[in-house]
Amino acid sequence: MKQMTRKEVHRTASAFIRHLHLPRQVDGIAVLIADYADDAAIRILKPDNPGMTLRDQRALNQALARIMRRSGATVSFVPVDAAAYLGWLSAHGLSNNAGNRAQYVSWLTCPEPRFRPQNENAHTFSNDESDTSH
Repeated sequence: MKQMTRKEVHRTASAFIRHLHLPRQVDGIAVLIADYADDAAIRILKPDNPGMTLRDQRALNQALARIMRRSGATVSFVPVDAAAYLGWLSAHGLSNNAGNRAQYVSWLTCPEPRFRPQNENAHTFSNDESDTSH
């Protein structure tokens, strides 16, 4: 598998930030970024991005963190266990998609009692800049 170049990582991270429609300054906002354990977890949890490797994901996460910190955000990496995530999806009748992965990371970090997950529609982000669906 071909690894993403530094330029591709930066371009993808920047496109993702634009996709979120965030203001330039996000002083004080807490940003949670999922940290996956290995390539198997990436393949299971991110089927919408089949070429992604753990190395690519971590490089992309670091680029996102740098951009968000420069904008004033506080960034935290949240370890995501694939089996626990899939169990959570099953327990709540949810599908594996980007919206539910983000919701799971928020759910992991919220205080007890935890919120009841909402059924998120499949919102995906493609790192193909020709994709205009986002």
